[in-house]
Amino acid sequence: MRKLFFQIRRCNWAPLEWRHSQAALVQKCNGKVGPASYRQIHLLDPVGKCYYRGLWDRAPFHGEAGHFSTAYLPYRRREQSMAQQRIVLHRLTAAKLSHGLLIYDIRNAFPSVSHDTLDQAIDDSFEQEVHMLMIQRYRNSTTTANAADGPCTYIIGSGNLQGDSIAALQFAEVYTPCLYNYLNLKHIQPWGRKLLLRDWLTGDLVDAGFTNYADDIADIIFAEDCETLCERRVWANSILEEAIAPAGLSTSTDKTTFLPHMCGRGSKTAMATFFQNQPPFNKTVKFSAAYLGAQVSIVGTNTLEVRNRIAAAERAWFAASRVWRMLGVSLKFRLQLFASLVMTTLLTGLEALVLAPHELHRLETCRMTKVRRLLGYFSVFSVVAADDTVTNHYKPYFFAS
Repeated sequence: MRKLFFQIRRCNWAPLEWRHSQAALVQKCNGKVGPASYRQIHLLDPVGKCYYRGLWDRAPFHGEAGHFSTAYLPYRRREQSMAQQRIVLHRLTAAKLSHGLLIYDIRNAFPSVSHDTLDQAIDDSFEQEVHMLMIQRYRNSTTTANAADGPCTYIIGSGNLQGDSIAALQFAEVYTPCLYNYLNLKHIQPWGRKLLLRDWLTGDLVDAGFTNYADDIADIIFAEDCETLCERRVWANSILEEAIAPAGLSTSTDKTTFLPHMCGRGSKTAMATFFQNQPPFNKTVKFSAAYLGAQVSIVGTNTLEVRNRIAAAERAWFAASRVWRMLGVSLKFRLQLFASLVMTTLLTGLEALVLAPHELHRLETCRMTKVRRLLGYFSVFSVVAADDTVTNHYKPYFFAS
């Protein structure tokens, strides 16, 4: 293996097998047909993936990570973006300030990045002797997909290899400067600077209303009335398109969602105007929307999110219903399976929410109902007192063996 690595650096050329991938087509479940309904994941040689990840980690310089980004970065989690947006929206609602939440999705983000922008990111990060090796990874890549009439091999003309060990990091190198360009254009406007805060740890100016996870963007805009909010929404859409266009990217208009919240006198009439003045075939103004897997509501409550979590936990429970009834399966295994399937669906990410007592009660009721059904006769044990009275007790599931 060491001789192979020496030969790669001596010739400045990686093996062809490292740049060829087998396409795995994953259903997007987006209601579309044909290629638009699949996400292509590249299955690459594992040795090549490790080699290129090592080259990436040894680069002398990488672009600055955005203060708004929480994906593919150490010590940052998806729940951070969720909690930040919820906190800001709650405080704006409590202060009775009219605002709107814009949620964007980039159309085919990883496969659409232009090779020229990827080349520029490589030039800025790597020395000349490694430059050619890094460019080969996507410039000379080929992939084989299984078609109806047999396998088909083709050359990739744009984007990087989604599924590679460095694909997400390469995308962030190109995408983050585009988002900074968007913020710079936004902060020129007086209303665009209302959520600029000073980070107490780094001393940097940060926009508290702007978050980014992978290619998903959420941004908060301000306005005093309905017409102004509509104008600023259109303006924000246009400057975001302008900022990401040089990288070969564009927003997915059918997935762009707007959640308005008007306060003060005439707010109900203004809210009705938003929902009435939108085309019936593309309703992007909504009362609630999914952001990073969680439901964000205009009124700021978590009722819909709790309802969706309970429904997802019910689906996970019934998906493994055969295991719960198997007599030969040990109780310990069933509890481990329950914790990994049902409990994670029900409770993952709850630290990003501030739940009311009745919402916590609904979650706890769902959990304990499933636990009692799971334990069955193991869940009850009897205690005989000195006066021969019998008391039945429920055995907590985390003490079961």
